[in-house]
Amino acid sequence: MRPLYLHGLGHFHPENVIDNALLEGLDIGTNQEWILERVGIRERRTVLPLDYLLRTRNADVRAGQEAALYTNAETGRRAALHALERAGLQPKDIGMVVAGGCVPEMAIPAEAARIARPWASRPRPSTSTPPAPASGPSSTCCGRWRACRPTCWW
Repeated sequence: MRPLYLHGLGHFHPENVIDNALLEGLDIGTNQEWILERVGIRERRTVLPLDYLLRTRNADVRAGQEAALYTNAETGRRAALHALERAGLQPKDIGMVVAGGCVPEMAIPAEAARIARPWASRPRPSTSTPPAPASGPSSTCCGRWRACRPTCWW
């Protein structure tokens, strides 16, 4: 079995910031101090336009998906590009895409395959075949990931 190497980690933070003042302004029964004291969070990022949040409070999840500036797969792709840049690698160097998102936009194809799709680093028999093996908790049996734990220590 070939060894697995992790060459880089990446992240992507959408530009829209939801701070505690914005949440307090939504009049949802909370305030800045309560959030900071109990949760410890000052701000978080969102793929949704702030004016959309203020106008709708994201009451309709499907409309929220349509209003989003980025899909889950796109945020994953951007995080992967950041990881590649930090590792000094190119998309063609990817041996496997592992995505750990817990809220996929759709079950099939798996989120990892949708993240990997733009990188045609190797010949593909069809457009639905990812350029590199791609997997994540939502696309395989949980036992597979549990079996990786002793060697990966995650």
